[in-house]
Amino acid sequence: MTCHINSDDWTIGNIYTIALDGAILNQSSLPFAYWEAKDMDDNLYAAVQQKRNAGYPFDNILFQNPQHGILYQSSAETLSIQISLKQRLRKKL
Repeated sequence: MTCHINSDDWTIGNIYTIALDGAILNQSSLPFAYWEAKDMDDNLYAAVQQKRNAGYPFDNILFQNPQHGILYQSSAETLSIQISLKQRLRKKL
């Protein structure tokens, strides 16, 4: 697997384009997971909803700001954790 940070724009079905902050690609260069970084002042849940409305992939995506991370898998929230608490984060990972 490789990590692609500051990814290029992604075109979804020749309809619209989104700009992801990063993606993890498998050996065939197909996206396996996505990453969206937000600023500390952003409302993380509001940003998630905005990205969902914009058509971002929610099959395996992590939204995070410097203190909090929210993981979505198969369109459902599967983890919400304070990532500033290193011991708690290590346990979850």
